[in-house]
Amino acid sequence: MNSLKQISPGLFGSERALHSLAEKIEVKLLVISDSHGNSPLLKYIIKNYSKECDALVFAGDGACDLISIMEEAKTSKELKSALPSVIAFVRGNNDPYQYFIEASDSSLTEKMHEHRLFFQKNKAAFSSIPIPRETVFTAAGKSILVLHGHEQGVYYSDQALTEYAHKKNCQIAIHGHTHVPTEHVFSVYTMNPGSISLPRMMTKQGFAYTFIRPDVTYTRFFGLEDRKNMTFSPYNPETLMY
Repeated sequence: MNSLKQISPGLFGSERALHSLAEKIEVKLLVISDSHGNSPLLKYIIKNYSKECDALVFAGDGACDLISIMEEAKTSKELKSALPSVIAFVRGNNDPYQYFIEASDSSLTEKMHEHRLFFQKNKAAFSSIPIPRETVFTAAGKSILVLHGHEQGVYYSDQALTEYAHKKNCQIAIHGHTHVPTEHVFSVYTMNPGSISLPRMMTKQGFAYTFIRPDVTYTRFFGLEDRKNMTFSPYNPETLMY
């Protein structure tokens, strides 16, 4: 269960949960990207496919969808219990720099005094949650860079992304933007979960689980198989790409 308190911009949970994540021998991440307004599907995936996940990573273009779900979780025990103990998110090229919530509810804005912005609208005060362009956290002893990827030219290759991750001393880089699920194992492990709403190159709407161990990092991709019953199944995106 997530505490819904911000540790730093783009990271929600608790210091204890973040430390535990860094010290674990094996970590399972639920990785999602590019929801583009499809918050109902994002919420469905979180409620039904986050079991036993140590963290949720959202790689941009739909960050407001995620934050709105976190707001809803404040009054929904079922949804709050489904959220992993650590949540990492960043903004994409279609996301705003901040998300406004009512200032009277501090559960999402604790430890954000330096970012707080108030204004009056219909006599209601609001504060802002910054949506950062990137964030870094540690899982199973490995540093993970999360960003959208549009500034690193991921449409063409992961070279610039890999070089940037090296500069950040990160061993793993998670991104979105292309709407195509991929993983590459170079000097830096890079992965993209694809898009849950607008897949490209004949791939499926879906998400991914990334497993991190001291000796290996790997990903399993899940695509929407049965739209009527909303079931996702593991698949290999490369078999569908043109």
